[in-house]
Amino acid sequence: HDRQVHRSDPAGGQAAAAVKDADGTGRGFRGAPHRSLKRYLHLLHGIFQAQHQEGARISYQLYEARGSARTGRWSEPVLITGEGSVSSSEDFTLFQNQRPNVCSAGGAVYVAWERRERYSASDSIWIAQIDRNGLVPYTAEKIASGNSRRAVLFPLDGTVAVTWFDSRSGVEAVYFARRNGSLWEEEKVSSGKAPHLFAY
Repeated sequence: HDRQVHRSDPAGGQAAAAVKDADGTGRGFRGAPHRSLKRYLHLLHGIFQAQHQEGARISYQLYEARGSARTGRWSEPVLITGEGSVSSSEDFTLFQNQRPNVCSAGGAVYVAWERRERYSASDSIWIAQIDRNGLVPYTAEKIASGNSRRAVLFPLDGTVAVTWFDSRSGVEAVYFARRNGSLWEEEKVSSGKAPHLFAY
């Protein structure tokens, strides 16, 4: 399984390393190879994709497990792409979710991921804030459509920013956006004259 670990300290230093599965077994879940773990002070946020089943309907959802950097113990996973991530008129099981990416910025922790609606052929980029209880209610928002892929979050000037690529113009191009208050300011990074993918 692919994993990403980022360690943040109060001085802003960052380091990356490979780690084992959060619980060592992955029991209880049919996990997929899209995991992102974020170390924020002494708390680890582990986000992963797994199958969620309600009746005969199976969907891919994202879960969060919290770990202690001091004890090495992990909590039971909590569903974060459930009812609180969609409007009250929508059924979260009609959405497929994958490729989470986690970042701490401005004193908060954020997760970005790809979400696809049922019967749709393209993905959108969604971003939400998470805390020790899971997804913070009413913070999930779609910031890009047009078959958007591979969101990467990072802190910038005290706020959260994100890059991704999509094909809204007919060819894959890289985009960048940063939060400004309650809005997202978007810029096109690549020319769009030739395909550009996987911005980091």
